[in-house]
Amino acid sequence: MYIWKGYDQQVEPVSQFKYLESWISDDGYATKDIRARIAMGKTLFMDKKKMLTGKLKCEQKKQIIKSTVWNVALYAAETWTLTKANKQLLNAFEMWTWRRMLKISWTEKVTNEEVLVCANEARSILNPIWCRSIDGFGMF
Repeated sequence: MYIWKGYDQQVEPVSQFKYLESWISDDGYATKDIRARIAMGKTLFMDKKKMLTGKLKCEQKKQIIKSTVWNVALYAAETWTLTKANKQLLNAFEMWTWRRMLKISWTEKVTNEEVLVCANEARSILNPIWCRSIDGFGMF
């Protein structure tokens, strides 16, 4: 990839650059962007931690997480090329949000399935990515 610096300057090749708050890389993979987005989602969750771990009903907390935290984390997800490792990162982020919401420490011996039962949820963070990428390209 090349970055243009101006009329009288040389164009230099770069392996990655940030455009509209997303990382674009020359290899076509989105690992750096996914990691950055997950970090932004975790930051937002921690900013709203008092509300998301407080006295709100569980359904309200889940709605807030899905409408704010996940939307920040999944910005531009329709452009990502997902690898198995990237899917694992996103699934780990999903479990992190549910564990934080339910105040379950990582040191407690609670399986992911038990956490999902407590949250009354199924793994679903990858669903919006599939829907966005399919709808965005007019495949269905």
